[in-house]
Amino acid sequence: MRFLANDGVRIASRGRVDHQQPPTDRTAIPGSAPEQLAIARLYRHLDSYPVAIPSTERNAKPFIKRGRTRGQGVLRIAYVHRIRPDVERFRWSLHDHLRTMVINMVDAIVIIGSQPNPGNWIFPSHVYASLERAAQEYERGTARCIILSGDHAIRFDFLDIQQPFRECDAMADILLARRLPPEAVLREAESRDTVSNFYFIKRRIVEPLGLWRLRFIAADFRRRRIEYLARRILGPTYQVEFETVPSDAEERYTDESAILEQNRQFLVGMKSGDDRALDGRFFSDPYYEEVRARILKHPASDRLFT
Repeated sequence: MRFLANDGVRIASRGRVDHQQPPTDRTAIPGSAPEQLAIARLYRHLDSYPVAIPSTERNAKPFIKRGRTRGQGVLRIAYVHRIRPDVERFRWSLHDHLRTMVINMVDAIVIIGSQPNPGNWIFPSHVYASLERAAQEYERGTARCIILSGDHAIRFDFLDIQQPFRECDAMADILLARRLPPEAVLREAESRDTVSNFYFIKRRIVEPLGLWRLRFIAADFRRRRIEYLARRILGPTYQVEFETVPSDAEERYTDESAILEQNRQFLVGMKSGDDRALDGRFFSDPYYEEVRARILKHPASDRLFT
């Protein structure tokens, strides 16, 4: 692996650092895409040039003076004075900040849709909070892309409600209004419940693109079920993180525990990560008759949020 900086310094994560002629194009940064994105964004805001990665505190000072060093160790970025006199004072705090960014990088942030209120077609507040956090994390350079999942809630099929948009499209519109690049906003538009969310995210986006570090942002009351489904459907191959946002009491499903138990029964006998066992089962399996019965047993006024 090597870095090629604007000032023409070849920066090796291991081994020696030497000088060459400046490149004609913008900084070329190898490594994972999130690392490239984070470091490139950071460079745009600096009035100093990154020149190397000294491997330890001990050899960093000599490197700043001489412009070259040797060694292996923790990823760090050093800077040479060009215009700003304050670079010397903040560079070590910048090292720690950048190292934290790299450690916290993920390939994708995932947001699973939640049914809007059919009276006004507005999402629950936790969906907007999740989108806001995802946008902030993407803008900080800690994620390569954002995955939005959902067509419509399957309960709308049981209640004969026609949703005028796809959940993933409505969520994407919110992110695009913040001027996030369209190529960074990925959509999965086949799922109608949380189990199928995971299945189609994995099949349509995660596997084809080779993503493996995922961060889910979801409502607090959904975390237990989302963690379970991630473990069972994605499997042990993936590195998965979870963040929650608060939800209002009236937005929480009263049958959340019952939904989790039905999800467990649907996945009985499936080896974790073996999503092939789910092929052809969605929306026609007898399991969905049980889901329908659970919803319809409630009074009509309560069927939307059970």
